[in-house]
Amino acid sequence: MESVLSFLLSSLLLYKYAALFIISFTSAIILPLPVSEVMLAIGAFVGQGYFNFWESLAVAQVANVLGDIIDYAITRKYGGGIIHKLKLDRSRFFTKVEQEIRIHARSTIFITRFAGGLGPLVNFLSGAVGIPFKKFLIYDFAGNFIYYIAILLAGIWAGSYWENFSELASILVGILVVVVVMKALWHVYRRLRRNHFDSEEK
Repeated sequence: MESVLSFLLSSLLLYKYAALFIISFTSAIILPLPVSEVMLAIGAFVGQGYFNFWESLAVAQVANVLGDIIDYAITRKYGGGIIHKLKLDRSRFFTKVEQEIRIHARSTIFITRFAGGLGPLVNFLSGAVGIPFKKFLIYDFAGNFIYYIAILLAGIWAGSYWENFSELASILVGILVVVVVMKALWHVYRRLRRNHFDSEEK
């Protein structure tokens, strides 16, 4: 991962905002790039005058939201057929996951903008289960906007020590991912258990 990060940072220094757009866009679609570390580094570069804060924020925001929309659009169009072919629509577990995403769409979309690799997965699921595009776009945009402002400001604050801060950021993101996944599984478990008891009472 260090070699990948070094390559990305070198590309940023050479191609600046074009490289930032490509990195943010491809990571939003599915490619597991170390975006948090990249954005922390850009924050540090902003503090040193190599990048502009608002231009960096705008480029990263637009690129990420476009990537998220592509994820959503793919499964919105083809997700139903894929789910049917894989017979996931016959799975009680998948049905409950689908219900949870529908019920908690706003918070799920918003929170997972901060949770690294969970973002693309939620994008795909949102399209597959038919979350309205307007709702998806609003909370995707808001979550990404706050995330990028926070991570850029953290990079400016950390300055030349951003690499040390990135380790803490990775740990925090990891904790957030675990919390989000455990919370989702707990809700699904409770729903399955409730339905099981209801069916027994009948």
